[in-house]
Amino acid sequence: MKNLKDYINDSMDNANKSVSKAIFISHASKDSRIVDEFIDSVLRLSCCFSPKEIAYTSREDTGVRAGDKIDEYIRDNIKCAKIVLLMISDNYRQSEVCLNEMGAAWALNKEIIQVLLPGTSFNQLGWLISLNKAIKINDQESLDALFDRICTCFEIGKNTVEWNRNKTKFLSFCERYKSIQPVNNKSIQPVNSEQINACVRYKKLELKTKLKVFDVAYFVRGVEEGCYQFQLNIRLWAKQNVTIKSILLCNKTAFLGTASKGEDSLPMKSYIDYDDIDIEKIEPKEYIKVVEEKYLSNGKKVMDLSIKENELKSFEFNGEIKTIRQMDGNDDLQRSGWFLRILFNVREAKNYPLELTIINGPYNYYFG
Repeated sequence: MKNLKDYINDSMDNANKSVSKAIFISHASKDSRIVDEFIDSVLRLSCCFSPKEIAYTSREDTGVRAGDKIDEYIRDNIKCAKIVLLMISDNYRQSEVCLNEMGAAWALNKEIIQVLLPGTSFNQLGWLISLNKAIKINDQESLDALFDRICTCFEIGKNTVEWNRNKTKFLSFCERYKSIQPVNNKSIQPVNSEQINACVRYKKLELKTKLKVFDVAYFVRGVEEGCYQFQLNIRLWAKQNVTIKSILLCNKTAFLGTASKGEDSLPMKSYIDYDDIDIEKIEPKEYIKVVEEKYLSNGKKVMDLSIKENELKSFEFNGEIKTIRQMDGNDDLQRSGWFLRILFNVREAKNYPLELTIINGPYNYYFG
């Protein structure tokens, strides 16, 4: 009689040989929201995996291709994967498919990493605890250990600054995610109809859009009355081939021009590579000189920016904002109301809200 390992190997002999995913994500579909964020923040942005290297059935770019059978997809990719991540939760334990995936990975002697999702404790694992000790996805030290383990396994060079930024963002997401999860698996915190409708609208938009904004950081400091230096870091991912027409830094109220003719948007005409400049490490009096030199040598035009299907582009904008501030002090640079407006292809657009981060500057008290 064949054992489980022999059966799995035999069943995959005639499978699609073109499948070669590096990481298999075993998860419950009900947990896809946090697993999505984990893939984007940890595997994509920090470890630089492409969608073609990740087997994850809950998303189009990493999931089952048209014409493929889902059971064959799962078997093939567990066999090919170098690491299998088990995203464990109460939903996972109740899923027969998930437990079968776990059994297959164990039978094939795969390198298995158990990852506990928020709200899941070690004493809930039961017999699962017999495998290697699980890590907690919302614990900083556990995430560092997971990142190190993946980088070592795949011989990935570690960018500590980039990792810390993405890790902080992901841990913040985990806190928000945890606050809306079931309490004692019986009830959830009340959510009003407006919040539900907003989530539905957002999900519909994400399904339709060809362009996704992964990460944006907006830094500003005041250098003199009415003059502010800024840096805007951004990452874009395209579901399909995209041609950028323009990117505008916008506010709900006017912040440029004159008091009689103010403007509420500033076109970003040129960009440089991500992290080419760090505004926090350059003195205000030297900043514009450094920016001009860098853009003269390495600057690229926004109107020429094209992003291919499943490609991630990382870049930054730098410069000065001359505000409409008058001497009476009534018009300062706004702290809130900021967003990016990205125009692409023929008539498509995406707005993305920005959170302004104020860094050290001699005239920061002029912010409105």
